[in-house]
Amino acid sequence: MIPSCRVTHGTATWALLATLLTLPQLAQAQQVEHAFIFIIDGLRSVEGFDDPEYAFVGPLASQLAPQGSLLTWLEIRGQTLTLPAHQVIVTGNYADVSNTPAYEGRQYLSSRTPTLFESYRLQTGAAADSCWVVSNTPLVGEDCNHSLMPGYGGGAYGANVITTYGTESDQWVWENIDSILDDHEVGVMLVNLHEVDLAGHAEEWWRYEERAVEGSADLVAFWNRLQADPVYRDTSALIVTTDHGRHLEGISS
Repeated sequence: MIPSCRVTHGTATWALLATLLTLPQLAQAQQVEHAFIFIIDGLRSVEGFDDPEYAFVGPLASQLAPQGSLLTWLEIRGQTLTLPAHQVIVTGNYADVSNTPAYEGRQYLSSRTPTLFESYRLQTGAAADSCWVVSNTPLVGEDCNHSLMPGYGGGAYGANVITTYGTESDQWVWENIDSILDDHEVGVMLVNLHEVDLAGHAEEWWRYEERAVEGSADLVAFWNRLQADPVYRDTSALIVTTDHGRHLEGISS
C-alpha cells in the first residue's frame, strides 16, 4: 500500500515522510534485529510523497516504497523544531518545548524518558558499539543519544555519537556510516542528513532539490548494501522520515 503522506500546517510545519522500508517477509513476522532511522532534515511533504510526480523522492517511491509501508497520518502537537522532533522519534513521547528549562546553557534538555538506544541495550544486553547517532548537525548528536531517566545509567546505555558543527556535507555522514558498518554490527542507528534543511534556510532551491534527489538515491543504495550483507539481509528495518518541513508559498506564520 503506497498512499500519500499528509501534513498539518500549524505554528511550524512537520512534513512527515515516514516510510518503514522492509522486505515483505519481515512484515510477515520475521525478526527485526537491526533498525536504521534516517531523517531527511527539513523536507516538506509537497516535495515528498504529496507530490504525485515524486520529483524529489523518485528512487524512494519507485524502488523502496513498494517493499514497505507508508505512514499516512500524523498528529502534530505544538511546534515542531529540530531537537524536540528528534526526541519524539527516539523516545515515542512528545517533547513539551514550552516547559523545557535551560540546561547547562542549552535550550532543551535531553529527554526525560528512555531512548530507543537505552531500551534496546538494557533489554538485549547489546554491546556499547551496537548503537549509533550520525549527524552533520550537532543538535541531534548531543541531546538524542541518551535520556535523563533514572535507572538508565545517566548515559551509560546511550548511543555512540559522530557529529559535526554544521560544516560537513551529507557525504561526510555516509562516509562515517560506511566506516561503522565495516567495523561494527549495528543494532540501532539514527542518522540525520542536514543539507536539505540548510539549503531551505539559505533559500538555495537548486541545492534543496539536488540534495533531496541525491539523498533518495543514496538511501536506495544503502538498502541494497544491507540486502547484500548476510548480517543484515532480511533482518533489517529502514525507516525514512523528516523532523519538520517549512512554510508553503504564501504562508508566513
